[in-house]
Amino acid sequence: MAYNSPRDAVLKLIKENHPAVFLHGVRNGSYNAPSLSQGSRRIVPLL
Repeated sequence: MAYNSPRDAVLKLIKENHPAVFLHGVRNGSYNAPSLSQGSRRIVPLL
């Protein structure tokens, strides 16, 4: 397969660096955050 996916590129980069420890974390943008930004809250009642 000739297709290079972004996932494979990241895994290759990690492998080339030979880290002693690799910590992987995923940050969810909606975690512990309001569902609408302050600007959106001011606009929604006007619609």
